[in-house]
Amino acid sequence: MKFALHIVLILCCSTTFGHCVQNTADTRNISNVDSAKTDIFIVMDVSLSMLAQDFQPNRLEAVKDASKVFIDTQKNSRIGLVVFAGEAYTASVVTLDHISLKSAIDKVSTDRMRQGTAIGTALATATKRFSESEVLSKTVILLSDGANNVGDISPELAAEIAKLRNVYVYTIGICGEGMALCPALDESNEMIYQKLEVNIDETDLKTVAEIAGGRYFRAKNEESLKTVFAQIGTLIDE
Repeated sequence: MKFALHIVLILCCSTTFGHCVQNTADTRNISNVDSAKTDIFIVMDVSLSMLAQDFQPNRLEAVKDASKVFIDTQKNSRIGLVVFAGEAYTASVVTLDHISLKSAIDKVSTDRMRQGTAIGTALATATKRFSESEVLSKTVILLSDGANNVGDISPELAAEIAKLRNVYVYTIGICGEGMALCPALDESNEMIYQKLEVNIDETDLKTVAEIAGGRYFRAKNEESLKTVFAQIGTLIDE
């Protein structure tokens, strides 16, 4: 009962979660709803750990490249971009202008973001944007290499809200196997790399996908990531 009341309170305090998430893109850029068959948000982790080099050249660049390949397969879908670390913001609202969207992806970096992994906040940010969409089919593809460790909204609550809004959520765990160069900040706040064994806590990603009617995938390298995106594209088209 307490959990259900929590959902109701968030929905009532602002129909767009305005007090919970940060957004920078202009909603007037939402375009061409009549010609779109589905709306998709790519929700991309840009925390420092995404610079680990178990993917080439690193996790973040591999995610950016695979995202752009996926976008090219979705000619009739409006696609947007949310990026997150310890906070989340909308880098692009959903649009059929895929050239501009891919340009926005090219500009994504780990710089100037408060560190952490706010999966719940990121999902809530995308769900908020869907409240402005009239397209019936709404999908989130959320990519991360870690578990939620910061933010005002838990992944479970964000997933429940997405479910109430008929948003399907597919999650992708980004992590290789074995040893890899991993980033860290030294005592002077300078970036250093250490060779460490890589691993991923998949619990939150699996839970979110299960609650919000999607599916969890694990990508261990660049090629498997592109394959996962292709599988999700097929599921969206069904």
